[in-house]
Amino acid sequence: MNIKEKLKLAYINTVYHRYVRCENILRKRIKAKADNKFLFVLSPQYSGSTLLTALLLTSKNVSANNKIGAREGQQLPVLNKLLFNNVKRWEPSHNVNWSFVKKQWLKYWDVSKPILLEKSPPNLVRAKSIEQYFAPSYFIVLTRNPYSLCQSLIKRSNFTPEHAAQFTIKCLLLQKHNIETLNNVIKIAYEEMVENTNSIVDKLKIFIPELGELQVSNVNAEFGSIVNMNNDKIKQLSAEEINIINNEFVNNKEVLEFFGYRYNEKESLS
Repeated sequence: MNIKEKLKLAYINTVYHRYVRCENILRKRIKAKADNKFLFVLSPQYSGSTLLTALLLTSKNVSANNKIGAREGQQLPVLNKLLFNNVKRWEPSHNVNWSFVKKQWLKYWDVSKPILLEKSPPNLVRAKSIEQYFAPSYFIVLTRNPYSLCQSLIKRSNFTPEHAAQFTIKCLLLQKHNIETLNNVIKIAYEEMVENTNSIVDKLKIFIPELGELQVSNVNAEFGSIVNMNNDKIKQLSAEEINIINNEFVNNKEVLEFFGYRYNEKESLS
């Protein structure tokens, strides 16, 4: 994408987001505010969060704070520099002004809907602080086969195999902590989501009954057939890359097993 195309896209996004804010101002005057619940998808990039978000948005009771691109609240105007283009965004010690962030997100959420959805990946690093500022808050911890995630990080984000493995373990440890410390939380695996989508739908509806009906057929129409891509991705890893990844994984077998994954099993999708 050249500079002209980037400027055009930025202009379109600016106009669109301004329209959404104005639309919500008018909507608040017409429709009553619902008894909102805040729903956060906690997931590293390339782990299926966009697919899960698309599934959740088939409910008429869900509003996302960003409906374009990766559908992440961190990429909204004003918040982009604070949350997205910030070198500290993956550091747990980095403090975020959640009062300010919440004020901005509420400009984009349709508060007449009971469930307000957000999915920015770095949220998994500071979920406990999010819980303090967004009440009542609900969290979906989403994980994916760690070898598949490493391959995506290497290919799509130019991570070294070592960095990819370290980042993957960091995320799994944080997700384990989230499961053990958050009040309203469920765990979902990418593998189950794509192989047994209807089971995940039932699980989500039990977790938050206000979701109502979720239309899997609508997601199929948007993404094509929902299939497990793990094997294809893992096969693209070289023997050298796997060895480097395993040098990081070998001392973290416990957290791999906690989420149902196995060390040094290229085709393990459990």
